Amino acid sequence: MKKTFKNGMPKSFKKIYRKATTADWQRYKLAKEKEYPVMIRARKIAEYLNLEMKIGDVEFQGDGSKATFYYIANGRVDFRELIKFFVQEFKVRIEMKQIGVRQESGRIGGLGPCGRPLCCASWMRYFSSVSTTMAHYQDIPNNLQRITGQCTKLKCCLNYEADTYIEAYNKLPPREIVLQTQGKDYYFFKADTLKQQVSYSTTKGKPTDLLTISAKRVFDIIEMNNNGIKPESLLESGAPKTKTQRYIERDVLSEENIDRFYQNPSAKKGGKKNKSSENTPAKAKENAPKNPAANPPKKAKKQNKPKVENVPLPDVVEDKSNDDKLLNLI
Repeated sequence: MKKTFKNGMPKSFKKIYRKATTADWQRYKLAKEKEYPVMIRARKIAEYLNLEMKIGDVEFQGDGSKATFYYIANGRVDFRELIKFFVQEFKVRIEMKQIGVRQESGRIGGLGPCGRPLCCASWMRYFSSVSTTMAHYQDIPNNLQRITGQCTKLKCCLNYEADTYIEAYNKLPPREIVLQTQGKDYYFFKADTLKQQVSYSTTKGKPTDLLTISAKRVFDIIEMNNNGIKPESLLESGAPKTKTQRYIERDVLSEENIDRFYQNPSAKKGGKKNKSSENTPAKAKENAPKNPAANPPKKAKKQNKPKVENVPLPDVVEDKSNDDKLLNLI
C-alpha cells in the first residue's frame, strides 16, 4: 500500500453503491472488447487530421458511457477538432490524457530482463529520475542495451540498490593515488565495490602485473607512503596469492615438455602399434644405416609375365548363299 499511495493512505475512499449484477458484468465486458478497435480507429482519425501525437491506449468506463484516450506528444496538441470527430464516431463522452513513455510502457506491460513483469506495469505508480551516475556506482558498463528499458529510458531498477552501492563506494580509497613500493609504482585499474577489493597495475590504464588487494591494505600502504616508507610488495607478508598472480608467476616452458608430441603414445586396443610414432625425427635417425655403401639398395625383381601360347584359330567358312539371293533380286 505504501508503494501505491506515495503520500500516505488517503483519508477517504470512493463509495460502493451496490454489488455488480450480471447485467453490469455484461456491459463491462462489452466495453472492454471495444477498447482495441476504438484505439485503432482513433489513430487513423488523428493521422487524417495531421496531428503530431500517438494514441497509446483507450480505457472505457465500466458502463461504457465514457472513454479515456491516453496519448504521447512532444508538445501541446490542439485536439478540439479531434474530440468532435471522436464524439461523432464513438457516441461517448471523451477525455484526453497526455502521458510519458514510461507510463505508456506501464499500460502496455511486458517482461523485464529479470524475467518478472515490468515494475511500472505491476506495482510502481510514481517515477523518480534516474541518471547514469547510478550505473557508474554499480560498475555497470555504459551500454545502452543493458541500462535502458522498454520505454527507451534508463531502467528504474538502477535506483533500487543505489544507496547500498554509494555507501560501499565511499569506503574505497581514492583512485588517483599512486601506491609506491620498493620495486614498482602501482596505478588504480578497477575496483569491486561490494567485495571492497581494488586491483592495481604497473602501467596506467593497462592490465600489466595486476594485483588485487583489500581496501584496508590500500589505506595501510597510503599511510606508509605518507610516512616515507615503501613496502616490498602490495601483498601482505604471508598473505595467499590470488589466482591471477599465481598464473602470472608460472614458468610455462619449464613445466611443459617440448618433446611431448614425439613420445610414443600408449598402445591401442588389440596390441597394434601406432605407426605415426615411428616417423619421428629421432626414430628416423636411429633406423638409418651406419654405412650406406656396405649395404647397396637391392634391385627390384622383374615380375614374370605369363606367356601367351599360339592357339589355333578356327576355320572360317564363308556363306555365299546371301550373295546369290541379292544377285537374283537385281
